[in-house]
Amino acid sequence: MSTNSKRKKLAYLVGPIESASDHGRGWRKELTSRLAEFDIEVIDPTSDVIICGISDVHERRRIVDSARESRAWEKLTILMDDIWKFNDRAVGESDFLIVHYPEKVSGGGTLREMQKAFDYAKPVYLVYEHDPVSINCHILHMILKRGKIFSSFDELFQFLKAEYGAS
Repeated sequence: MSTNSKRKKLAYLVGPIESASDHGRGWRKELTSRLAEFDIEVIDPTSDVIICGISDVHERRRIVDSARESRAWEKLTILMDDIWKFNDRAVGESDFLIVHYPEKVSGGGTLREMQKAFDYAKPVYLVYEHDPVSINCHILHMILKRGKIFSSFDELFQFLKAEYGAS
């Protein structure tokens, strides 16, 4: 039997960046400090991680949006390849995903990351303030197969406390 204390869990914080007014930084920053109470570390794609050679999420979005708007498809593809590599690595390294989707669940990177988590048999904990009946059945299956849906962050934290305990 190991004498080491239990390993900290690692959560990947997933949710809209492109369509979020603050590029998704606010909720991730708030969640990160609260998760520390449960000895849960995070991977936050909006923090100072380097993706596309850029650490600032606002600058990264500006460059990606500029490539799209100017129809610089080759540049956009290169940038998105780098983003997708980061996302795939983050899903692979994490123990579970915490997904915040403040609007109706639709296309984009968030869905791709949930699919990767499903493929890797990782739980997805979705915080969704709307009626989950509105979510496509295929998406519900990806989430509910190993994860859960919560109507608020408080409900998520009640679950995390019961599931992973406080430090």
